[in-house]
Amino acid sequence: QRALKKTSLVTPKEHWPAIARTGVSMRPSDTPPHCTGAYFDLVYDDTYMQAQHLFIAMVATHDPQNIVDLLRQHPYHLDALLQMSEVYAQTGEAQTAADMLERAVMYLSSPSTPHAFTSSLGGVRVDFTKDGNKVLFRALLLQALSVGRRGAARTALELIKLILSLAPDDDPLGALLCLDHFALRSRQFPFLLALHSFYANTPSSYPNHHVPYLPNWGFSRALAAYNVGPKVLAEYEDVAAGVTADSLLQQALLLHPAVLPLLLEKACVVRDGGVWGKALAHPLFLRAQARLSPTEQHLQSIFVERNLALWKASNVLEWLMKVVKATLKALDENSLHLHPDTAPPLPPGLYRHILIANFSDNITTIPQDALQEAQQAMNMPRHAPLPDGLHHLDPNGHPLMLLLQSLMPWNAAPLDGLAG
Repeated sequence: QRALKKTSLVTPKEHWPAIARTGVSMRPSDTPPHCTGAYFDLVYDDTYMQAQHLFIAMVATHDPQNIVDLLRQHPYHLDALLQMSEVYAQTGEAQTAADMLERAVMYLSSPSTPHAFTSSLGGVRVDFTKDGNKVLFRALLLQALSVGRRGAARTALELIKLILSLAPDDDPLGALLCLDHFALRSRQFPFLLALHSFYANTPSSYPNHHVPYLPNWGFSRALAAYNVGPKVLAEYEDVAAGVTADSLLQQALLLHPAVLPLLLEKACVVRDGGVWGKALAHPLFLRAQARLSPTEQHLQSIFVERNLALWKASNVLEWLMKVVKATLKALDENSLHLHPDTAPPLPPGLYRHILIANFSDNITTIPQDALQEAQQAMNMPRHAPLPDGLHHLDPNGHPLMLLLQSLMPWNAAPLDGLAG
């Protein structure tokens, strides 16, 4: 056992148990072909792997209480902590959910796994495709979203930057889909503009050269420019050539016109009649959604879900209205022309594995009385016997209990049971 010490990411709480000297560590790994940086892997000892096998068995019982019991024996088992954090969040116990997350992050940033969290080692990489490493990325992302919901946008930004630095080429968890959001919320406008400029000047062979054409980066770049003013903007954009916050927003609207009707709908802005109604009836925006590829629809939905609060502010909506009116007037007067082929198409299926719900600040919680009713309906024992193998979910079970069970990663509903 070793005493808890403050890490670069988490300050331990007094009630947390001491950390065992065995468990998880980081070891150097072979660098994949065509990659750069010093690669590391998470390594698990025999004691931890025994707890992992027990965790899988506990998950198969469909009873979250069994995972709670496992954590009493192995208080820093990572998958168990993350799983129960999600369960507690769904049941409205936000503080306990945050506590579970912080324990996992503290364990990962303890002296046995220091490399990924040492800021001086900017070239440290972790291969997400290896199953043993995925828990590191998952814990960091959940912690970033958690602290972001609690108002610590700068902390969330630093965590997202860390995630991106560990796998900058493939960005497996979509850090680039929310990094701009936390930069805006923490008022790190110059950083956002500088990063956009970096990606805009990368060659087409660079893995993330498409970043400037993502909807979130186009609109966030404009909003950052709106907040910094011309003097600071001149450090990152060609102001002498007429680049302004208005022109950047106009560029984003021309490139992603379907964002405007979706954004106004989510913001509950009155769109029938009036100025907005007239604008949305323009050919630029009319049926813009129908012209999108599935990848573009997905990415634009993520952008609106993540950034709605930033764009529904009254001053921002007024600015948006001003630029929309100026853009449509210029199009109608033929002083502005659409150039649909200027932006390269986004890679098919880009970020298709990323769920929109992952970027929402809204957590749907289940009332405690409904949970009790569900448990009675299922007649679930507090300590269910271990099965011989993993079980599928019963599609005819109580819906609320099925929701909790579905949070367990090894559960799956049989497709034949869901037909019709």
